[in-house]
Amino acid sequence: MQVTGIHAEAYASSEFRHGPLSLIDDKERTPVIFLAFADENLSQVIANIGQVKDRGATVFVITNAKEKLI
Repeated sequence: MQVTGIHAEAYASSEFRHGPLSLIDDKERTPVIFLAFADENLSQVIANIGQVKDRGATVFVITNAKEKLI
């Protein structure tokens, strides 16, 4: 069953700044979904969330962290 015809692709947070970040469009309010796990990478993911918010994306965060992320 096809739900949408919109392309979606997963990227590791370490690779996020090498291309996917430039695809964010503030006029389209590009939707971006983050999986933010409470582990050693959480600070990097939070930094990436801030960057996409600054570029006008619509941000969705799925997390198991107990503290407020943004």
